[in-house]
Amino acid sequence: MKRIIITLAFLSLLGIVFFALSGAYQGVNEHSEADALGTGDIKNTLGEVQASGYQVVIQSAVLSEKGTAFAHSDLSWKMYFYPNTDPSSISPALLTDIEFISDSKVQPMPQQLPFYFSYNGQQFTQSDLLGLPQAHPLWVLPKVLDLMSYSLSEPLTFKDALGKSTYRFQKSGNTISRVKIEQHRQQNQQEQESWGLTLKPSDHRVANQPNLQQLDYRNQQVLHQGTQQYEVIQTVTILPIEHMHTGQTNWDASHNKDIISPGQQAAVVEITGENFLKQLEQLADSLDPALAKAIGQFMLENYDYGTLKAYLKDHAGLSSALIYSLQKAQTLEAEQTLADLLTERDLSQSSLQKVAMALGRIENASNVAFASLQSVADDSAKQALADVALLSIGTMSKFSPNNLIR
Repeated sequence: MKRIIITLAFLSLLGIVFFALSGAYQGVNEHSEADALGTGDIKNTLGEVQASGYQVVIQSAVLSEKGTAFAHSDLSWKMYFYPNTDPSSISPALLTDIEFISDSKVQPMPQQLPFYFSYNGQQFTQSDLLGLPQAHPLWVLPKVLDLMSYSLSEPLTFKDALGKSTYRFQKSGNTISRVKIEQHRQQNQQEQESWGLTLKPSDHRVANQPNLQQLDYRNQQVLHQGTQQYEVIQTVTILPIEHMHTGQTNWDASHNKDIISPGQQAAVVEITGENFLKQLEQLADSLDPALAKAIGQFMLENYDYGTLKAYLKDHAGLSSALIYSLQKAQTLEAEQTLADLLTERDLSQSSLQKVAMALGRIENASNVAFASLQSVADDSAKQALADVALLSIGTMSKFSPNNLIR
């Protein structure tokens, strides 16, 4: 059981991370930088203008084939949209009361998250998170805005890491439904989803803003990692709330750039040759990202490639922790080391799959990681490993979006 949990280290925060990968409108730059949106340094005393508010609750779980829960997270916030009479320009918005609980542990979150959005018709067409680091769980926000969007005049296409899906929307009274009319996937994947949106009564609607009475979304996917099978279930519920006065907020172009992701606030651990294996065993139990980074940096500074490979072969029970540490080091040397390990056919299939998953989560990776994964994905002789490599290439669209070949 312990080994399986360690394997899921690479899926840490999977309920949020995987969800964040699951869609954006085709042909729309929904994550534009501040200069592209024309943002400036804006201060606004909230409460002086009319705003629409919503409570958002996201629940995610990873289950084993037998239904055992490996991971669970709850992310919620209150969200306020401020009106703009010009639908062609951006508008300010704000998240407050942000709470994130991962595997029964409360994670540190900012008190507020200001951002910009563009809303045209019934669609969010742009969003700017003001420099928020992409590894942060709140990067799921653009996907939530996608879920709140629809069009009665034409189908909408959503892209994700494994392909794209096209939906046609229908209205009956105040209820909006959607039907999937086309789907293109790079690999077969079992998926079920439901989406339903109810509009506010017409006399309670605000121009150029979403006017939801309720939105319910559920996505259920089956993932295969070698011989193991996991089920990922995610639900999103959005309900309207009254706007609460929240004081003065800045919409600086880089206001959110210094927000720290959960796990990065842990105390720095000093790793030595004497306590290396003990700290590695502790990492196998805690999956602490800060400890993983410290171990990864120590390994790269003190051990050569042959020693690292030997550790991986001789300490099979700690292989997940070793590979996770290299991933969290987030350096060019770590990326090259993982890419080299992926070519070692004398390593176990399980270790190679973990290496492939780690490569996909290197932030701002060079072409080394992409080329290594692509080579494995093209090798049909080892289909299970090829499938993991293909999934990791999709994961790179979040962590290294500028590296993918268009």
